[in-house]
Amino acid sequence: MIMASEGRIPAFEDEHAFESMRDNAFDLYGAIGELIDNSIQADAKKIYVTVEDVPSENKRVKYKIISKIVCGDDGYGMDGDDKGVLHNSVRFGYSSRYNDRKGIGRYGVGMTQAGIKFATNVEVYSKKSGKDWHYINFNLMNRDDIHFGIALPIQKDLPQEYINLTGKDHGTVVIWSNFDKINDHDLHSTTHQDGFEAPFSLDPYGNLNHFIGRTYRKSIWQGVKFSVNGKEVFSFDPLYLNKKYNQFPDDDLAVKVFEDDIDWPIDPKLDTDEFANRMSKAHVIVTYLPKQYRKIRNRGGNDFKGRYIDENEGVSILRYSREVFYDHIPYLQENRNQKIGWEFKDRWWSCEISFNPELDGSGFSINNIKRKIEPTKELKVTLFRTIVEFRRRCIDEEVPNYWKEVEAAHSKQEEEKHPDLPQKHALVEKIAKEVKIPEKPIDQIPINLQVEEQKLEYITHHLGEIEGAQWRAKFKSQPFTVMDDRWPGKEFIQITYSGGQSILQYNSNHIFGSVEILNKISG
Repeated sequence: MIMASEGRIPAFEDEHAFESMRDNAFDLYGAIGELIDNSIQADAKKIYVTVEDVPSENKRVKYKIISKIVCGDDGYGMDGDDKGVLHNSVRFGYSSRYNDRKGIGRYGVGMTQAGIKFATNVEVYSKKSGKDWHYINFNLMNRDDIHFGIALPIQKDLPQEYINLTGKDHGTVVIWSNFDKINDHDLHSTTHQDGFEAPFSLDPYGNLNHFIGRTYRKSIWQGVKFSVNGKEVFSFDPLYLNKKYNQFPDDDLAVKVFEDDIDWPIDPKLDTDEFANRMSKAHVIVTYLPKQYRKIRNRGGNDFKGRYIDENEGVSILRYSREVFYDHIPYLQENRNQKIGWEFKDRWWSCEISFNPELDGSGFSINNIKRKIEPTKELKVTLFRTIVEFRRRCIDEEVPNYWKEVEAAHSKQEEEKHPDLPQKHALVEKIAKEVKIPEKPIDQIPINLQVEEQKLEYITHHLGEIEGAQWRAKFKSQPFTVMDDRWPGKEFIQITYSGGQSILQYNSNHIFGSVEILNKISG
């Protein structure tokens, strides 16, 4: 009789397989999200993330690189028994919640696979209420772990340095260390919110803080507390409707213009009594951002930094109250001629789509890292029909009309507070305005709104905030503007072209820039 195992070989080559697994789709945020997901599913009420960094070995690089990431919580913990939950927690492919459609997790590939994308060492301490701390370790540099499997958990007290990252009698701490697959530049661009290099950055992990506050906003609203390196994580609602535990609770609320459910059939393969009606709902909300955020044409309000308005040019999708997508939805369309071509103005409206896991596959694409989960092609058509008119009203009517109101108010204030500002060269500006120019210039170069804004900011950078805003409003309200200025050098006149407007600056430091001569020129 031939044994079933006779002549068989291993299904994969251990070391090569693990190296291939490291080349996965996780990014830094998504990887940390896997740790947080586990904490939430363990009913944690407090979740602590700490990031440790060290100077780069590259002497020309001033900022630091990550050496360790630690996530601790006060969840119910894991038992340390042979083949128990803790023993299996670092095992690839294992999940106590595999194919679970009632929570955040589903596939059970998260914590270890996310960790080894960047680091080679994964350690876990865990404690259930009334029991001892237990410890387990998986190390890619340890050949025994690769070839012979994961050793039993051992009883081991939590190091004192992590004692404040858990509950008093239960919790879990996960440690990723020996980072070898993250480069300096990527780390810098994904962590340092204010653009400064560490140690000069005021908030070196501000973007991570923001990612957690947005992705897990509903958990925060329900009372879960997060911190990053000891700093409280505030909630962030991309609909700008909910200010609970928000960093800016006194800001105006957005205007809700639509809220309704889309009934959608669930995955035909999901055949249980719970989903006997074969339908589920995708909940859709559309808002227009508060007017105070969009006072200045093409940009927003100067006083509203930290609201992340510039990244609000897409849609937020939540699966079981956890954000899994925040971006432009590609091919959101009825057909080739009726589609949403995302543009700058899309930041002034917001859309949130929420669904439950029973729509995995039928309504929304599936992946095992809970990132970039998009609506299916059929659902995109329905979503397009649902939101396209609200989008059009916002970017074609609501926002441009409000800009005009603000600019008119600025012009009136300008006249009252600085009567010489709009009128000094009124005759020249009037003549220039009446000069006929082609309505459709040939071979016109497309306007880059960001570049044009930078031009106007540069021209007015030496002025106060209010006066600068007044001048920029004046530039945009007419095709030709004359402005007195002063700068060193022999140049008398400087002309700037911006978005169809021409701005002529006189250098009053020049010999021809005297008040008497300018008055004669101005009539």
